[in-house]
This record gives sequence, C-alpha cells and structure tokens, in this order.
Amino acid sequence: MELLRDRAQRYPRSYDSPSRVILSSEFVRIVDIEHHELLSKGNEYVLSEYMLEWVIGLQPKCEKPWMDCTHMYIPVITNSYCFSVEIVFANSTMYVYDSDHSCLTQNLLEPMVVIEPMMANQAMIRVNDRLAIVRNMTTTKQERSGDCGLFAIKYIEFLSIGRNVDTIN
Repeated sequence: MELLRDRAQRYPRSYDSPSRVILSSEFVRIVDIEHHELLSKGNEYVLSEYMLEWVIGLQPKCEKPWMDCTHMYIPVITNSYCFSVEIVFANSTMYVYDSDHSCLTQNLLEPMVVIEPMMANQAMIRVNDRLAIVRNMTTTKQERSGDCGLFAIKYIEFLSIGRNVDTIN
C-alpha cells in the first residue's frame, strides 16, 4: 500500500481524485475494535473520538476528509489472506474483490457493514444504516496461493483511477 501511496503522490493527476479515498489496512482493525464496543454497550454506544479523526482526515493513514468522497477503498488482511473492499456511498454498498472468489464470510465484514455508515453519517454523507455486500466474481481467479496481496493492491489501484478490474490477470 505504501508503494501505491507513493505512486499517487508522484502522479497526482492520475490518483488524486477528491471524491475517492484509499484507507490503510489498519482501518479494518480499528473498525473491528469499535464494533466490539458497540456490541458490548448497545444503545449506550457513541462513536469514539479516534474514529472521527478518520472521518475528518486527521488520521495520518487517511490523509483526506470524507466529506466530499463518493468512493472508499480498503485493503483487508485477515488470517494471511488479502482482498479489497470498495465502498460506494451513493448506493450504500460494499463491493468485495477477492481473487480467490471464496474466502470471505459475512462475520468478517459485519463490523464494516455497521460501523462505516455511522462514520459516514458524521461526515454528512447519507448512507443506509447497513451497507449491502456485493461480491465481484468476474475477476480473474488467482492461480497461486499467496498472490492475493498483489491482486488486492491492483484492485484498489485500478478502481481508484476508474479502470476495469476485470482486466487484471
């Protein structure tokens, strides 16, 4: 991801779209922690100050406020496996790009499905209370175990510049 961020800085005309934000994989971990907090507190839950730092762009791993964003890209790393998530605020949908086409479970994505809309609403981005999940099954399936990280980064790179991920091989 750091190489992709570096490329975006060197070629800002290609990557620096004000309507798109690329988050670090750390975001998934902190959303998971926040989700556990929500489950334990129930109706008493309040989104933490730290989470709001991501929304307004104060978190160094975000670097951009979400207020004008329409698309968000997140690399997800779990159990030594990587895949990419694209969140499209306009239709309250999380698109999942998984080069293995079979490794995901609903439980893994549940924290983002719930917490992400809460965060977006703080930025005055109107989304449903829960994100819908759509898995992309049209991309090339990886041939070798261990290539998932490369696919995840390429998916984010192509999506963030408006290219078709189905051409990644």
